[in-house]
Amino acid sequence: MIEDSEIARHFPAMLKALRIRIAGLPDSLPLAESDGPIHKYLGDLEIDEDEGAIFTANRQWERAFQVSQP
Repeated sequence: MIEDSEIARHFPAMLKALRIRIAGLPDSLPLAESDGPIHKYLGDLEIDEDEGAIFTANRQWERAFQVSQP
């Protein structure tokens, strides 16, 4: 299993690689609504220097995909 410290160390590079791959997706793919949660929370993953990369990504992921219970 990969240690959290290793993930945190590689996270900025992985995020950069992900952004490059997203930019290379075809224009024919549908986009998220500009005012929707995916665009709002995952459109810009700036790393919170106080909390670290893992915390920042996890928080934004939960905000984007959290659904209220019925």
